[in-house]
Amino acid sequence: MVAPTTPKTTPYQKKDFQSDQEIRWCPGCGDYAILNAAQQVFAQLGFPKHKMVMVSGIGCSSRFPYYVNTYGFQSTPCAGTWTSRSCSSTTASTV
Repeated sequence: MVAPTTPKTTPYQKKDFQSDQEIRWCPGCGDYAILNAAQQVFAQLGFPKHKMVMVSGIGCSSRFPYYVNTYGFQSTPCAGTWTSRSCSSTTASTV
């Protein structure tokens, strides 16, 4: 017996992860491609947006949390690592 073929639907689309913030990277910057790919993957994963957090350090790519429509914040590199581990350990039981 052949299983019916139905398209896989996800609760999100790429546009659901796009913020209303103006992107302020230089034209031609590779960060555009990374942001685009990340937003597509986030939508495909279907992981609830309210359970996602973007943590960034310093530099141009650190604006990433502003351009993704999830929880997020910008931090110093050491504090960002500590915070992301803290978020991971405190939310693991609620996922």
